Amino acid sequence: IFLCSNIRNRNEMEKLFAYFRPDVIFHAGAMKHVTICEENISEAIRTNVLATAMLADLAEKFYSSCFVQISTDKAVDPSSVMGFTKKLAEIIIQSKDKLSTSKTRFITVRFGNVLGSTGSVVPLFRRQLTEGGPLTVTDRNATRFFMTIEEAVDLVVYASAENLFKKSIPKGSINVLNMGASVKIDDLAKQIIRLSGLVPGKDIKIKYIGLNKGEKLYEKLYGDNEEKISQDAEGYFLVKRKNNKDIKVGNIIINLEKLCNSGKGNLYNKLFKILG
Repeated sequence: IFLCSNIRNRNEMEKLFAYFRPDVIFHAGAMKHVTICEENISEAIRTNVLATAMLADLAEKFYSSCFVQISTDKAVDPSSVMGFTKKLAEIIIQSKDKLSTSKTRFITVRFGNVLGSTGSVVPLFRRQLTEGGPLTVTDRNATRFFMTIEEAVDLVVYASAENLFKKSIPKGSINVLNMGASVKIDDLAKQIIRLSGLVPGKDIKIKYIGLNKGEKLYEKLYGDNEEKISQDAEGYFLVKRKNNKDIKVGNIIINLEKLCNSGKGNLYNKLFKILG
């Protein structure tokens, strides 16, 4: 069954939960484009953070077994609005998993760029190639982590099952999908040109356009305030905060709602302070 609705509309979401009584929820709904989030801060907060918190509450209310939050490496030491909002969503779900008295497990899975997904770089390069170039690269040294759609789906399901049934996995930990070494975007562009039987720089030019606002030169799978936990399972590892102090999520949500409704001042700085 495919239904079209709005994850920010509590009344509509509650009707769906009450009717379908979902047992396992994979929450992948988000504003994921860095530039769009930079230009629409309040909308990014409402979609990526407040809607996530509301859906997690509904999962608890309707006795779902498992709520899985799909996150991103951009939440690690965030430098963009998109990264900030996804980090806050991670914090909310981690807190739920640790502190909830219900039987619902709240799981966070973090990975990088999914090849072939909407807005990803490979379809962009292919389109630019068919148009005769140039292929646009932000920076010669920019790197990103990549995985296929199939890998993303398989590993999310596997990591979720492990967390749901293994008692040894600590609550509140983040499941980070292991994507191997990061890839230079410049190398990826050149490889796509070569696979088309053409010569980079000769047949097809590469244009370096600079990083967009909020973009990093490279991403990391876990941050300076996090530590990697040894994990036997293939395909992913666990991460937890070094400072395991519980965060008052309720205050974060109240402050975010005020921030969205005020529309005054520098929203970016205020968002940073809330996360800080």
